[in-house]
Amino acid sequence: MSHVEVRRIDPRPEPAVGVVVRAAFGGDEEYELIEALRDDQAWVDALSLGAFVDGELAGHVLLTRAAVAEVAAALLAPLAVAPESQGCGVGGVLVRAGLAAARDEGFEIALVLGHPSYYPRFGFEPALPHGIEPPYPIDPPEAWMVTELAPGALARARGPVAVAAAFDSPELWRE
Repeated sequence: MSHVEVRRIDPRPEPAVGVVVRAAFGGDEEYELIEALRDDQAWVDALSLGAFVDGELAGHVLLTRAAVAEVAAALLAPLAVAPESQGCGVGGVLVRAGLAAARDEGFEIALVLGHPSYYPRFGFEPALPHGIEPPYPIDPPEAWMVTELAPGALARARGPVAVAAAFDSPELWRE
């Protein structure tokens, strides 16, 4: 893999974000979600990150403000990697950078609805055994995952997660 540079990126003035997200997911839904989140109070500028390979945008990750009880949470969604850059480590670089940025911004835990075989390598584990409930039922339940960003935060995180209004749709909570 070539050198990957990660930096903050605003998806609005950067049309390449739309191109990458649409190509990664094969449609508009995830990019429209990013657009809706951009106007929400859950948006955190420091948590919209682009991965650049040889100067070209190869991937994008977004984490937004959420909460579980009084614990500051960051919800990782979506993670998009251009098809030609998939399998090269770009997604991993973005996840690690996103978690580091969330930690730097004072978030105590990070949550994701994702592939149970992919996210554990970044410290994620099933959230339900910790008592952290998603907004809607998830199948398979192990796809709802959490990782601790601040020591002791998981012990205080119990109950339903509060997320941005743009995530208030059962269709978005299917893995």
